[in-house]
Amino acid sequence: YTPSDTLHATEYNTLIIPRGTFFHLMLSDGTRIWLNADTKITYPVTFANGNREVYLEGEAFFDVKKNESAPFTVKTDRLNVRVLGTEFNVNTFADNGHISTALVKGAVEVFGTNGEVHRLHPGQVATMNTDGKIRVTQPELKPYVAWVDDMFCFRNTPLSEILKQVERYYNVKVIYGADYQEEYYTGDISRNKPLQTLLDVVEMTIPVKFELLDQVIYIKKKG
Repeated sequence: YTPSDTLHATEYNTLIIPRGTFFHLMLSDGTRIWLNADTKITYPVTFANGNREVYLEGEAFFDVKKNESAPFTVKTDRLNVRVLGTEFNVNTFADNGHISTALVKGAVEVFGTNGEVHRLHPGQVATMNTDGKIRVTQPELKPYVAWVDDMFCFRNTPLSEILKQVERYYNVKVIYGADYQEEYYTGDISRNKPLQTLLDVVEMTIPVKFELLDQVIYIKKKG
């Protein structure tokens, strides 16, 4: 999009990224957005009146074009993020019980639905659990943003959380056997690999067995 796309009243587009793919978008102000699988974003065709707002469901990485006179706001159903110019990731999937904002560069303000506000510095992550409170930590950022570089990055991650990401990215369904017990996995895997390759790599590290049949993954404890 370019500023000349429309000179009339503000028009909004909604872009839905299906499971099994991801997308790169450039807005009219030069802001670049990477959208993960199973994500929905609503945005104006062109920004007007110094107002730059988008609405996100899912996960996206933002490289915001700096404009001090027009702050950029990412709105979600539970958390809002306001910036001037920066790089950050917003994840509303809540696979592990919370939604998060991870700041790579610049500065952002994170607003909770209860009015709570936190200003983040590079390397910090704000998470909101089901209690509605915002917590700020400084973990390794790679697991939050590796997907932009087409990588899965897991650090002692519950297998159930990993498989939720797998379901979205490969557009499959996971069925757990009655004997399944939660396991944890650490490792980096390219998202360009076939699904069976990813499952084989995980199998080598933790005591589970996968069977892939017709876009369904069956999982049970390795006997």
